[in-house]
Amino acid sequence: MELLNRLKWGAIALGALIGLAASMLAFLFLGIIGVIDSNDALGPLLFLQLFGLVTAGYVSGRLSDRDRPLHGGMSGLTLFVITTAITVASKPQSHQLASQDIPIPVVAIGGLIAVILGSVGGALAQLRCK
Repeated sequence: MELLNRLKWGAIALGALIGLAASMLAFLFLGIIGVIDSNDALGPLLFLQLFGLVTAGYVSGRLSDRDRPLHGGMSGLTLFVITTAITVASKPQSHQLASQDIPIPVVAIGGLIAVILGSVGGALAQLRCK
């Protein structure tokens, strides 16, 4: 419980929102200049999601005054939850997720990767603040 009291939730939320905005703007820019087309977007989309996670962790780490990698990891996890919720909500009603569509271990691994990359962003913020 003490850990939850030490976290700056505003920094975590703002980091997640800025990470989401950064990845969306980068995707939009790359789509406008023609780097990304709709037929072959998986690689760039994955890279931009990873970029957003590190950005979220970095911003969250910069906004907190202690435990920067922890804040970064929490911000990365928050961004992962937001993007997963958007993905699930944007599926058409006739194609709602069934339990076999996305296996739980895949979601858990995605969350773990989000925490790790967010923590990397927080560690980068800690190096920058020294």
